[in-house]
Amino acid sequence: MLPVKGGRVWIDTARWSQIRPAVETHSSGLIVDRAGAPAAALPNEEFANKDSELLACDVECRLAGVEGFYLELDIPGLEQLIGGAH
Repeated sequence: MLPVKGGRVWIDTARWSQIRPAVETHSSGLIVDRAGAPAAALPNEEFANKDSELLACDVECRLAGVEGFYLELDIPGLEQLIGGAH
């Protein structure tokens, strides 16, 4: 798990060797391999502000059929909106 502004990135480390090329490409180098494990390429403060780029990576990975990279964002008011729809 890597923290970002308003959420976190989850990467399936068991699948890292298979998904690594796609994640590195789609993250524009924000996620890199360090000693066989995913890591942020930037210091924590800088990486945390790359939520838009990481959202794009999540979408691109999903479109490419790559499972194992997930961006989870906390969206204020979403629970109430979803809960109110039922």
